[in-house]
Parts: sequence; C-alpha cells; structure tokens
Amino acid sequence: DVTPLGGCERRNVSFHSLVPPQGFTDTPDHVDEPWAWFVGLLIGDGGLTTSHISFSCGDPDFAAVVASEFRRHGFSCKRKGAAPHEFIVSDLKRSEHAGHNRLRSRLRELELLGKLSPHKTIPQCVNAWNNRSVAALIRGLFDTDGGVATSSDDSMPFVRLGMTAKDVIYRVQ
Repeated sequence: DVTPLGGCERRNVSFHSLVPPQGFTDTPDHVDEPWAWFVGLLIGDGGLTTSHISFSCGDPDFAAVVASEFRRHGFSCKRKGAAPHEFIVSDLKRSEHAGHNRLRSRLRELELLGKLSPHKTIPQCVNAWNNRSVAALIRGLFDTDGGVATSSDDSMPFVRLGMTAKDVIYRVQ
C-alpha cells in the first residue's frame, strides 16, 4: 500500500512499521534480544559479506563507545589494518563456544550474513521482540545512518534515515 507524496513514497505504516501502535505493551511471549543494538549498528554500517564481521565508523568518539559496548559483551572491536575507519569484531569467548563467533552465529540465524548494503533487511523475528529490543535495534540504525536535518529555509527540522536498503527504511518508517 504505497501512496506517492511529492516525489517520495508514503507507505501505510500499519503494514510495514516496526513501531507498534500507541498503547502497545509487552507480553510475556515477547523476546528480549540482548544484542539488538549491535544488530541495528551492523545493519547500518556493518560488513556482513566476508568471513569476518566488520564495522565502519568515521567518528573516533563513537567508535570508542561501540568498542566499549562490544567488550562488555565479550567481543573485541579493533581497527582493520591501516584502514582508519574500518573495525573487525571478534569473539573473545570463541573457545567457549566450539570456536564459533557468537555474534556471527546470531547474524546467520537472523539471515543477515552475506547481504550487501542495498539488500539488508530487518529480520521478521524482530516482530516478536519486546519494546526495549526493538527500540535498541532502531537506535543502532539511527546511530549509524540517522540524523537530524532542516528544510532548505531552516524552518523545519526532521529526522532522517539515509541508507540504500529500502526494506529497512520502510520497516522503520
């Protein structure tokens, strides 16, 4: 259900949005996803097509926050060689999990591995996540690819999400 709106598309959010209708409350069957923020970050600025998980970030302060959060969850986030804005995410607890990177395994379960930027998606299982987890995923997306801009005459601020993955944009709308 798409309606043209001044050169843009406007979708009926009741069918596409991750944001629940007002008054939505969690129920016991909603799932808590502890790595939801990481999933949002990696959908936004993650490299998910190689044999490792990579993350790109041009803001050193934010890169430090991301590295700190990864460390808190048992991962390292270190600069990829001489590339100033590319980082590799490794599992520090790999030996405890049969040599597997836990985050890579989770991304595989979510069917995100192997997708180039324009083909990234929001996994369907996110619909079953609790509000806190959905909010964390959206926050991760906006931390990487979101921003606040103003109209050409600076009279109207607006929030935007700029990425090539149309499916992600429409699901967040």
